[in-house]
Amino acid sequence: MKTMPKLWSSIFNILLLARAVEAQKIDFETLPNGNPTTGGLVISNQFSAPPYGVSFRFEDGKFPVIRKVGGSINGRPTAFWGPPNSTTFNQPATGQNVGTSFLSDSDAVDEPPAPLVVTYAQPVAAASGFIIDIDSDESWRVEARDAAGHVLAQVELKDGDHQTGDGIASPWSFALPAADIQSIRIVFTGRPDDLVGLAFDNFSPAESLPTPGPVHLNAKREADNIILSLVGTPLAIYRIEQANSANNPDWVELTSVVASSPSVTLTNTIMAEQRLFRAVGVE
Repeated sequence: MKTMPKLWSSIFNILLLARAVEAQKIDFETLPNGNPTTGGLVISNQFSAPPYGVSFRFEDGKFPVIRKVGGSINGRPTAFWGPPNSTTFNQPATGQNVGTSFLSDSDAVDEPPAPLVVTYAQPVAAASGFIIDIDSDESWRVEARDAAGHVLAQVELKDGDHQTGDGIASPWSFALPAADIQSIRIVFTGRPDDLVGLAFDNFSPAESLPTPGPVHLNAKREADNIILSLVGTPLAIYRIEQANSANNPDWVELTSVVASSPSVTLTNTIMAEQRLFRAVGVE
């Protein structure tokens, strides 16, 4: 009997996992009925039915809205200043797998928004998601709470931590022993006079972030650029590192990426005669 080569078997398994993960992820690109979202669309209970079972609201009574890459109001981005060097409107960094839509507050970048609360129709044991563009000394806290509002677990995300920075999608994840999570609360914990906006994306209401599995990194040269293509576990985080010599290589982090299906691609300018690259899973 013929057997599938090991490499293709690994890629096939990754693609099967991609279907399962993508099926219950809210990426805010489309509504549950398949209609595409539009910039400024108010999001409240559109995802309240199975398989999602969640609704969204800020603690000040307002509802979050959809924001798009490139969106602006009166010369300010509607969610965050993106790369390079915080000069673009709502532009994620390369390789973040966040599409062109995300959940935000209804104002342009201004004073910090009120805490966002995600409420569940039925309690769950796990959840995960990403906050984009934690930089400039910003910080956020994500809380998993029970039906009484007690904090069961929390994740602190601060500028300078791994997987934070200009346009980077910073992950948070919960995996509890019992289905006690009745709400998720996302609160800005930086300076109250910061000019900041929320950019929340790739929300998995009942799944923690996956453990990085086998990864395949390919590189090809095009003119003065190296094109890197990575195939890994969907929504898992991989660190891309580079070195200039194969003899005792000094690996330096280039960036981090969020694996997507079927692959994630990024471009790196050639700065040396020899350049080595590798991908390392981040747990």
